[in-house]
Amino acid sequence: MEPTGGDVADRTPAQWTSDGVPNAAAEDTRLHQEGFREVVSVQTGSTHGQGISWVMQLGSASAASRELTAELHEFAYGPDAPTTTTRFIVPGVPSAKGWVFPGSDANVLFTEGPCLLLVGDALPGGDQRPVVAATHTVWARTHGKPGACAT
Repeated sequence: MEPTGGDVADRTPAQWTSDGVPNAAAEDTRLHQEGFREVVSVQTGSTHGQGISWVMQLGSASAASRELTAELHEFAYGPDAPTTTTRFIVPGVPSAKGWVFPGSDANVLFTEGPCLLLVGDALPGGDQRPVVAATHTVWARTHGKPGACAT
């Protein structure tokens, strides 16, 4: 998929959670405690569907790992997630955790240093292959490279 607009930067937890995130006040507090720096997101699309990718920079690698766990609990594996959510891993990306909602969205979360990254799509059928390929592409561009997410 290709970007369908410009990057959007949220520089505070409140900006990030302003689009209807459940328990936004508690999420804002937790993100602030984790050293939230910013989130940059981009919408993507193709003739087959839409997607989103984002990167969240936090105060440390351990904060990024904790946020990965919190995000998975809230949106993928937690009590409000569909019971038929399919989990998967992404070979070659050690921290990657993927999930597919029944017949639709496929998503992967992974960490790189103090950053948490998401690659997601909303393609019909819930095919995980496009997000796995995109995760490998992002990982190849970021892993071990200089930048805000450097380990």
